[in-house]
Amino acid sequence: VMDINGRDFTDTERRYVDVWVSWGFGAEAIGIAYDKTVTNTRKFSPGYMNRILQSWHEKGLHTTQEIREKDRPSPYVAPGTKKRGAVPDPEEIQKLVDQI
Repeated sequence: VMDINGRDFTDTERRYVDVWVSWGFGAEAIGIAYDKTVTNTRKFSPGYMNRILQSWHEKGLHTTQEIREKDRPSPYVAPGTKKRGAVPDPEEIQKLVDQI
């Protein structure tokens, strides 16, 4: 889920995962937090990801449905969109890639 391949978790990563599971998060919810982390920071940051999951835990959001329905959108404003958390149109993404 966290795109870690070819190695075991570090001790720190293992402690984070153990806490997240003890809070009641499954692999899919952890995957959403991972995606949000990498989208916002452009890297895997277990501390940042922990803050996302801790916030959800404190709000009582543990399932993917609860997270998708009640979590606030990402503050990132994607190119070609007008509101926060909006997903750009695939054709718009291709136009931007072609321009680059």
